[in-house]
Amino acid sequence: MIKEVNTLSGFNQIEHLWDDLYRRSQVRNLFLTHAWLRLWIKHFGAGQTFALLYLPDGADRLEAGAVLKRHGKVISFIESDFSAHPDFLATPASTGRIGEFLAYLKATYFPSKFVFADTSINSILCRSVTRLTKERWLPIFKYPFAMRSVNVAGTFDSYLAAQGAKVRSEMRRKVRRAQRDYQLSLRPFAQQGERDEVFELIRRVEQDSWKAQVGSAIIYNGDQMYFYQEVFDYYAKRNEARVYCLYFNDQPVSFVFGILSERRYYALKTSYRLLYRDYAPGLVLFFKVLESFFHNKEADRLEFLGSDARWKEEFSNHREDFCTLELYPMGLKSISYHVLYRYIRPIVKRLRIRS
Repeated sequence: MIKEVNTLSGFNQIEHLWDDLYRRSQVRNLFLTHAWLRLWIKHFGAGQTFALLYLPDGADRLEAGAVLKRHGKVISFIESDFSAHPDFLATPASTGRIGEFLAYLKATYFPSKFVFADTSINSILCRSVTRLTKERWLPIFKYPFAMRSVNVAGTFDSYLAAQGAKVRSEMRRKVRRAQRDYQLSLRPFAQQGERDEVFELIRRVEQDSWKAQVGSAIIYNGDQMYFYQEVFDYYAKRNEARVYCLYFNDQPVSFVFGILSERRYYALKTSYRLLYRDYAPGLVLFFKVLESFFHNKEADRLEFLGSDARWKEEFSNHREDFCTLELYPMGLKSISYHVLYRYIRPIVKRLRIRS
C-alpha cells in the first residue's frame, strides 16, 4: 500500500518508521535521513513537498520511501541548493517498488514528466532504469557531471604521494607561502554553545567573499541562515557538527561548515576572504582539514559536494558520476522528444560549429 504524507507534522510522526527503513536500506547518506529531511522540509518545503511511503498491508515497517516535490506538472526530488545525493530509499529487496511509486504519481497528479536532478549513477533510481523501461517509462539522461571526494585511508603522506608530484608540490608551496607570512591555525567548532561564534566567523569571512558579491552568502539570506543555524544546533547535540575555520594570525580567512555523519564528512558550505586570496586560503584550509582527518581518523571520507572544480579534482582520490534523469510515460510525444534530443540535437550543434 502506498501512502502519502503532505505535512511536516505528518512527516515528524513517521520518524521511527523512516529511521528503521534507513537502517535496513544499507546506505550511508546524510541527505536521506529523517533528521536532515525534516529540517529541509521545515525551512524550504512548504506547500509542494510530500513523502511517499510503501507500507505492505498488515505490516508495521516501511519497505520504501521518497521525499518529492511538485512544480506544476513536473515532479522531482527536493531542490538541491541546500541538499545533495537525492534518491529513493528502499530495502535491498524492495528496490522494484520505484515503478509502483511512479505509477501512483502518474495516476494521481498526471505529471508531464519526472525530473530527477543531481542523481548519482549508482543511485537506486538509476540502477532501476532497465526495469522502468520495461514498465513503459522512457529515460533521458542529461547534464552529466562529477562529484569529488577523498577516501581517508593510510597516512597523509601516502595520500599526498598518490596525488602526483605536480599537484603535491603546488599544494605544499601554497601552504609554505602562507606559513612564511602568517601564523596558521585551524580551529574546529563542534559544540552547541559555540553557534553564535560560528556564525559571527561566517559573517566576517563572507562579507569579504565572492559569494557576497553574487548574493549567495549565508549571511544575506535569512532563510538560509536560520536553516544552517538549526542544522548546527541539531547536529552539535549529536556531536556531528563540524565547522573548521582557518586563521592567519588572529584573522579568520576561510571556513568550511559541515556534518560528520557515519564517518563521512559532508562539506556543506565553504568560503574565503578575498583580501587573502593570493595565499589560497580555501586550498590551505582543506589541506589542513584533511591533514587532521588522516591524523585523528575521525572520518573515512570527505565529500566535497556541489559541481566539479579543478581544486576539487586535485584534492580528490575518488569521483562519482551524476546526471539529471528525466522520465516520461512511454508514448509518441515522449519518443519524438527522445529522438530529437538524442539524435537530431547533436547534428544541429555540429552544423552550427562548422558554419
